[in-house]
Amino acid sequence: MRSPWRIPVYVIDDDAGMLDSMTFLMDSMGIPSAQFSDPNGFLRALAGLQPGCILTDMRMPTMDGLEFLEALHSRGIKWPVILMSAHLDGETSAQALGAGVVDVIEKPFTAAGLKHVLERACTQMDSAAHGGAAAD
Repeated sequence: MRSPWRIPVYVIDDDAGMLDSMTFLMDSMGIPSAQFSDPNGFLRALAGLQPGCILTDMRMPTMDGLEFLEALHSRGIKWPVILMSAHLDGETSAQALGAGVVDVIEKPFTAAGLKHVLERACTQMDSAAHGGAAAD
């Protein structure tokens, strides 16, 4: 299997400080990434992007994480999505997992916790690209 870090991670968050932190963290882990401050900006750029994993905030001004997931699915995009939020509850997590996100991660999170979630998502994407079953 190829390294999961060959697969880019797209980070979407309206908090500029969070995007800066995620850029630093991704660079330090050797993970190729691109950051977007708005889900609509990501959707506009989508046609020019290499398939990858998506790490998106739940609460954003223009659309929430579940609406964003719906927008992706309506465009036929089935890339792994990880939802992050500082305001998680059981109902939101269950909704997100039921809607098809790979995982839900609560802010603040550790680098090790994020790496584990990203490895799982990237492995799932790599497996699907090669016709295998998604890894758990």
